[in-house]
Amino acid sequence: MNSLSSIELAITVFCDLWRAGKLDVPLVVAGDVILYNDEIRRAVQLGGELGAVKTVGFVADDALGALYGRALGMVYPSRFEGFGLPPLEAMSHGCPVVTCRDTAIPEVCGDAAIYLDPAREPESLAEAVVLLASSDERRRDLGARGRARAAGFSWRRAAEPYLAALADLRHRRWGGVAGGGPHRI
Repeated sequence: MNSLSSIELAITVFCDLWRAGKLDVPLVVAGDVILYNDEIRRAVQLGGELGAVKTVGFVADDALGALYGRALGMVYPSRFEGFGLPPLEAMSHGCPVVTCRDTAIPEVCGDAAIYLDPAREPESLAEAVVLLASSDERRRDLGARGRARAAGFSWRRAAEPYLAALADLRHRRWGGVAGGGPHRI
C-alpha cells in the first residue's frame, strides 16, 4: 500500500502523466489549500507550476454541479472515507468516479466506478486516469451508471430507519404517550 495521502497520490500521478505527455488535462483541486499540511501544499504548488494541477478554492454547492459536469472524472483514492459521500455526489451529477475499494465506498458506488488495485495503487490510478481522459464511451457509461446508482440514495431514505428506531424507542419507553414536553432518550 502507498504511504502517500490520497491527495498526494493523485497529484503525483497527474504530474507524472503530465511530464510523460500522457495527459493534458489538469487535476482540479477544490477546497482551501491552506488547510493542507506543508507536503500537500508544496505538491499542489509544484503541480500548479507544471500545469498539471489547478486549484479552484472553496466551491459553493450551487457551483459544484457545474464543476462535476465539466470534469472528465472524479479521482477519489481515499482509503479512510467512512461512507463515500463525495463519490456519491459526483455520481449524482453523472461524473465518473475513480476510487478505492476500502470502507463503504464499494457499497455506495457498486459497479459505477473504476476501483484502484491496492497492490499497484499509483499505476492503477494512472491507468484509470488515462482511460477516462481517452475514452468518451467509458466516461458516458460510467456517468450513466453513476447517475442510476446515486438515484437509489436519498437523505430521506437514509433518515427513515433512524426516525423509525427513535419512534419505536419513544413508544416503548413512554408507552406511546405523545406530548408532555421534551424527553430524554
